[in-house]
Amino acid sequence: MNFNLANPLQGIDIPLLKDMFGAASASDPVSGIPAISTGTESTPAPTDEKLEYAALGVSGLSIVAKEILFRYTLKVGEAANSSAVIANAWQHR
Repeated sequence: MNFNLANPLQGIDIPLLKDMFGAASASDPVSGIPAISTGTESTPAPTDEKLEYAALGVSGLSIVAKEILFRYTLKVGEAANSSAVIANAWQHR
């Protein structure tokens, strides 16, 4: 069997892949797998303002939650005089 860099699975009959992805034939078992993005395609920016505000709100909540976790863990670490817990608190920031 020749190794093909463009399609290394060409010529390999893998029934499981054919069942999962609906491949066309045994000579091309991965034809049903979607192409991998190369990153050259441009994705359009979202136009829904509600989506943008929701993302902003979730980001803000995440920052507040992590700051609360930091302060609480730091307080516990200082009370226990534990450098490991204090170091873990800094992981929240």
